[in-house]
Amino acid sequence: MKAASCFVLGVLAGAIGVAAAEDEGAYRSLAVFARSLHYIESSWIGDVDDRALIQAAIRGMVSSLDRHSRYFDPAEYASFQKDPDTSGTVGLSLVADGGAIVVGEVEEGGPAARAAIEPKDQILEIDGGKASDLEQARRALVGKAGSLVALVVRRTQKGRVDTLSLLRERLKERTVTSSILERGVGYLRIKSFSDGTAEEVERALVRLSAQKPLSGLVLDLRDNPGGLLDQAVRIADIWLEGGVIVSTRSKARPPEVEKAHPKGTEPGYPIAVVVNSKSASASEVLAAALREHNRASLVGTTTYGKGSVQTVVELEDHSALKLTVARYYTPSGRSVEGAGLVPDLNVAAAGDPLHPESEAEVKAALEVVTRRMREPDDGPFTGQRPHGISKP
Repeated sequence: MKAASCFVLGVLAGAIGVAAAEDEGAYRSLAVFARSLHYIESSWIGDVDDRALIQAAIRGMVSSLDRHSRYFDPAEYASFQKDPDTSGTVGLSLVADGGAIVVGEVEEGGPAARAAIEPKDQILEIDGGKASDLEQARRALVGKAGSLVALVVRRTQKGRVDTLSLLRERLKERTVTSSILERGVGYLRIKSFSDGTAEEVERALVRLSAQKPLSGLVLDLRDNPGGLLDQAVRIADIWLEGGVIVSTRSKARPPEVEKAHPKGTEPGYPIAVVVNSKSASASEVLAAALREHNRASLVGTTTYGKGSVQTVVELEDHSALKLTVARYYTPSGRSVEGAGLVPDLNVAAAGDPLHPESEAEVKAALEVVTRRMREPDDGPFTGQRPHGISKP
């Protein structure tokens, strides 16, 4: 038997001693694992990499728990740990338009803006490689701050193809955009929840109401993967006067409950929250809190259903486990894990993805808001039912 196998069997022997005292079934399972490793090493026809076998066993064990838990081998964990503050980008977002990769948004003052790149310009090549896969193109734009990236860009408005060399910079991504739609209704989009997002929302609301008070709000959480829970809680508190926003439950500690406060609450204008299948985690916390307190209606398609919290534990060989350790629960005590939030008004995606204000979901949300401006809702959340609306 190889040395690695002997070592594993020795470690398992200690674990088996503990397991035997607690659970005979666990003892048998650990013994089966050790014996299987021995037979593979001694009898399998191919060459055996002991470390790879053990890592594969751990990977399979963790992946069987839930869809968010995973195992990082040492190389994967080293990549996972890379400090994002050393990364730079050029200040543009990419979207797929048919078979093309095109520019979605351009960050004001960033390298792309200074190069006069505009929304809808097509990215043909990045660093000599053809831009055909969206995720690969997005990754290729990111690199060490101060490094150069070469782009071949088809200028949609100018009708020419340019080759550009842009210097990557560390840019603080704006997570909030806003505008006025019509009839005094504000439009507020939150892309993700990171440090400062709540302050961005507060500033945006001040800007939107600078001319006159808002008559309503369309809150766009589509494609928002989540992020920092505390930011979603603070944002929910902007529109809620009291009550539970979210509770978190785990094995290790008592339930933690976040509540809203009356100070600084926005006026009671109607709100429609736009969601889709990529609205997840903290964005689902915000959407559920507003709906269950009868503060907003949901428009769009069913959300992703990520109502869980993960933590990363480093192991002795510099590999790591990312494990689900807690779940979020809505004010009514419901978990969205695996099920998501079903909108009050189901509206499938349509229109130009580069101009979300013109899409069917936002138009439907605007109609919901304006109808609520004429017909106030039916009172505060009682905890007995989820709030719903009839179709306009």
